[in-house]
Amino acid sequence: MSEAKISKLEEIIANYSDKLVNLFPSFARQSFYSKKEILLVVLKALIDNQSIENAVRELRKQKIDVPSASTVRRRLKQIDIEKLREFVNTLPELKHCNNNVH
Repeated sequence: MSEAKISKLEEIIANYSDKLVNLFPSFARQSFYSKKEILLVVLKALIDNQSIENAVRELRKQKIDVPSASTVRRRLKQIDIEKLREFVNTLPELKHCNNNVH
């Protein structure tokens, strides 16, 4: 995933943070750090149709500090993936994506 695409994901997270908080209130209420980074990993996995592990590996190769795949998977239990897929499908920036998370 290119730096431009990563920037676009970060922009989406910033622009839609209120919507994301409303979709996942239990996730939003948690006090753990790196919510943005967790969402970045999840969105990347959805958009690129790849596993969480591969998304983490690719982001780390680009020197982006993201949590481990196991941390992301643990936090995913607090996120309704179907709601996230629906949300991704509503974004005009991501209409072309095949969004499956493994």
